Amino acid sequence: MLFTVEGEQIETLPRTRIEFFDSCVQRLSGRQIEAMRAEINRRFDAGDVNTSSWIPGSDWTGTPFEPIYYDACHEDWDSSRWFFGLLVWDTVMQREDSWAFIRQDVAQGLTYFRVEF
Repeated sequence: MLFTVEGEQIETLPRTRIEFFDSCVQRLSGRQIEAMRAEINRRFDAGDVNTSSWIPGSDWTGTPFEPIYYDACHEDWDSSRWFFGLLVWDTVMQREDSWAFIRQDVAQGLTYFRVEF
């Protein structure tokens, strides 16, 4: 589950990004999406704080996230980063444990942290 720092549950992607997210997902196979979500969940299972931009690192070669760049976003790096961030957001919303997020100046992505309300 995903929450704001104020404790309000978030149950959808940002409204302005849903169409973009859906179009990227359609360019990926179910197996590719599953592998990406599994890796994101593995990272979230391993710690109480995760920064989205640090999960894949700067080189996605050989990772489950590589198809984002080549298949989902047609080799557009900015679109790939946007999609990855939305995929993390969507994956965290589907988890059973509770997470909130903040945007920090030191990281390009969102920093997620485990919470108990």
